[in-house]
Amino acid sequence: MSQSPIKDFSPAAVLRYRQGWKALNKLLHEDRSFSGHERNCAFLNLGDGRFADISAAIGFDFADDGRAVACVDWDRDGDLDLWVTNRTAPRLRFLRNDNPRGNHFLSVKLRGNGRTTNVDAIGARVELHLGGAEPLKLIKTLHAGDGFLAQSSKWLHFGLADRTEIDRLVVRWPGGKSETFRNFSVDRRYIVHQHGAAVAWELPVAAVALKASPPQLPKSSDHARIVLPAPLPAPAAQYVDRNGNKQSLLPAGHGPLLVNLWASWCRPCVAELQEWADHEAEIRDAGITILALSVDDLDDKSGDRGAAEAILKRAKFPFQTGWASAPLLQRLNTFQEAMLDRWQPLPIPSSFLIDRQGRVVVIYKGTLGVKQLLDDASLLTATPQQRRMAGLPFDGRWSTGPPTASPLRVSSQFIDRADISSAIDYLRRYGESVDTKHSDGVALRQLGDVYYVLASLLGDQGQAAEALAAYALAASYSSDDFRIRSGWGELLAQQRKFVEAAEQFRQALRITPGDVTTLRRLAGVHVAARNFKEAARLLTAITRRQPNSAGIRFQLGEVYRVDGDIRRAVEQYRAAVKLNPKLYVAANNLAWILATHPNSQIRNGEESVRWAKIVCEASGYKQPQLLDTLAAAYAEAGQFSEAAKMLERAIALPAAKQDTALGEKLRGRLELYRQEKPFRNSPPKP
Repeated sequence: MSQSPIKDFSPAAVLRYRQGWKALNKLLHEDRSFSGHERNCAFLNLGDGRFADISAAIGFDFADDGRAVACVDWDRDGDLDLWVTNRTAPRLRFLRNDNPRGNHFLSVKLRGNGRTTNVDAIGARVELHLGGAEPLKLIKTLHAGDGFLAQSSKWLHFGLADRTEIDRLVVRWPGGKSETFRNFSVDRRYIVHQHGAAVAWELPVAAVALKASPPQLPKSSDHARIVLPAPLPAPAAQYVDRNGNKQSLLPAGHGPLLVNLWASWCRPCVAELQEWADHEAEIRDAGITILALSVDDLDDKSGDRGAAEAILKRAKFPFQTGWASAPLLQRLNTFQEAMLDRWQPLPIPSSFLIDRQGRVVVIYKGTLGVKQLLDDASLLTATPQQRRMAGLPFDGRWSTGPPTASPLRVSSQFIDRADISSAIDYLRRYGESVDTKHSDGVALRQLGDVYYVLASLLGDQGQAAEALAAYALAASYSSDDFRIRSGWGELLAQQRKFVEAAEQFRQALRITPGDVTTLRRLAGVHVAARNFKEAARLLTAITRRQPNSAGIRFQLGEVYRVDGDIRRAVEQYRAAVKLNPKLYVAANNLAWILATHPNSQIRNGEESVRWAKIVCEASGYKQPQLLDTLAAAYAEAGQFSEAAKMLERAIALPAAKQDTALGEKLRGRLELYRQEKPFRNSPPKP
């Protein structure tokens, strides 16, 4: 079960969280349960902390994949009934409480004043004090949301058993003040007004009598006909023809086409092929071509084709045939899963009806009769509204327009299966297939999304030139998309195209002014282009908005350091480590400057030692560069023997032995410290 990070927001913790959600969604899509279809449970409170499982006794232990339960006196007979929702059918159950009644109840609804308390009085705590020989206090709190994905009735229901004496009702309103109400009768309902009175509420006359009706679930079937209101291109794939040559599934200008997957061991497949062969003329008159691909030999080794060849010969099958490959089957399966919330593998037989533009219009699972195929031929040229209505099992009216094509669902499915090349190819081919001259603004913005995802994928695969071209196309269709401008600028910066990167970051800031991440990236571009003054201006502006950001202070210090403004660099480093003492890179830079700078007014040996010690302790005294800083600090503080010891320790480390240039530097400074001379570092040239 995915658990939200509370304190640990490290990359590893966030990754585990995302992986948990991904696993849960996979279970849902594959018709599997979170918890293994545990039956619903009900427990009877026996007192003294003991409970009894009475699930079966009260008929509550359905084998549903349950989700939410809400309590309400639905039939208004004085006891609580239950509404239960499930992930699987039946999606909704009403469980009416028909246990014989011999007990009493009291039900109250709270009304806040709307000023100090919300009108619904959410958060109020109610105490019901019962009188008699043994006084009893019952407590309930009014919640907004009750359990998982549920909201029980806002009537607070108190079961009283055989008690009949009510002393008082105490309401602690969300504002903190309490009120006491009296004069209640059992087996009644009251509306309790804040700063007012408790008013008895009478039941209205029931308009509809509730009658029990066990849910009638539809019969399961291995056949399905899925009409796509917004057709999408079929994925690119190859099959092997009867001559052993590889062919494209969708050659240019080919269609309408019915791609069929079948097997020699599948009797319904054989009957289906025979029916199509017997009605060849009608199918061809409808303008449809059939491509029947056998799955008998997915390894393409010509080892299992004899049975399939015999069936085709016996049926005198007149249409195109060939052999499906494993990649073809996988891509078609991925496509159909992307179209549906249920990720069930393609059965055999399965078919795809494809129009002249290479778009899948209908997916068939199970056998397909000639009549249905001929009827669906009209869908190849139908409007989106007509296709949407053709795919429904009932009539109705829609409050929204037909859905638009969503190629990102298909590419996401490929990505989830680590088939990045297919995702890239699919998005690229989709973009090339869109008629931009006749597309509206919504469709063009969606095309911008497609090219943005394509650019991101290409960039991740190291195809920088293609990614930059895709970003340019994305921006041409959706110029005010912050993600596009930001991603484009980041890739340009990685390619050291700093002028172009700065322009894209400025465009991103035009869309989302003040975005700190973009401002920092723009500052980084200016640093790379050695425009230090502009970088410092941007980072200074950020510090005014986020004065407590140690990371920004450090970045500003780095800019001042490389620009040669050491005083300001020291000021920012000090601010950074004060905000975050564990920002060790800032502490080390600060210590080095304080120990080695030529200007005595900047140097501070005591402070340098303090920061250098903190850094070395955090690293376990195992990094020669950090020991070098501590040695320089000791030397500045006049502790030359300690400085020499630190450098001797640094030189003995494996890293220093392996790095010849570093070892030479350390030995040179060691000689200085043995002569009781501090090391002076030349300031960087801007």
